[in-house]
Amino acid sequence: MQMKSLQHFDTFVQDIIKQSRRKSQVLEKHAADMNHVAKLEEDLQKQKDLSSRLQMKLDSNAAEYHNEIQKFAEQKDELVRNNKSLHHEKKELQNSIDKWKSTAADWQGAFNREQGAREELEEELKVLFIELCHELQLRHDGEIDLVTCMQSLRAKMDEAELLKRELVELKQAAEPVAELFEARVAGEEPRLLVERLRGHPGKVFEYAQRLARSISNQVLSFIKSFYPMANLSVVKEGVAADCSDEKFEELMAETAPIAKEMASRIDLR
Repeated sequence: MQMKSLQHFDTFVQDIIKQSRRKSQVLEKHAADMNHVAKLEEDLQKQKDLSSRLQMKLDSNAAEYHNEIQKFAEQKDELVRNNKSLHHEKKELQNSIDKWKSTAADWQGAFNREQGAREELEEELKVLFIELCHELQLRHDGEIDLVTCMQSLRAKMDEAELLKRELVELKQAAEPVAELFEARVAGEEPRLLVERLRGHPGKVFEYAQRLARSISNQVLSFIKSFYPMANLSVVKEGVAADCSDEKFEELMAETAPIAKEMASRIDLR
């Protein structure tokens, strides 16, 4: 019986130990739960603080958003007014564009007309230029011809002046010849030199024959004065028949100095 009591006590002790262990475990779990609760409360407080900050930020953002919405609404109204103004300006601009298009069409037509007139004017200018070149060429040729004519005229005038001087010299030289055959009569106007010279060819021939007879007569008289007995009739036929031309030229050369001396003593009247 005592053994049973001991076993029963031992079992009781074992139960107490088990309960003590379970209690320790429960206490440890409770402490862990308390720590967890404290941790959760701390996290909750942090979440509350964060939520408060977020709420404050949300309120601030909401106010800013409201202000932005108000600002955007004002900008929208401004844009609407600007759009209306732009629409009006667009209409006016479209009207201006239509007007400018019409003006541009008119200008294009005027330009085309001016272009056509310009082309016609250019063609006329080309024709006038060609005619001007032709006229200038004709003028140049005319100037060349004029210069040539003036040079020719100058040469003719120089030639005429030379002929005039020669005529004066010829008149001065012919006047004594005319005086030989037609002496001037005191108180009478002499005939023109050319008229007096027209009748002179026969008189000149007669004068030459008379002069030849006079010279021959004087030369024969000179010879007869030195040689009274000389027979001069043999020279009336001219050169001797047996005298050749070469011999006659030698005799002419031989007697030339004597003839020169005799010429100063011949009377040509």
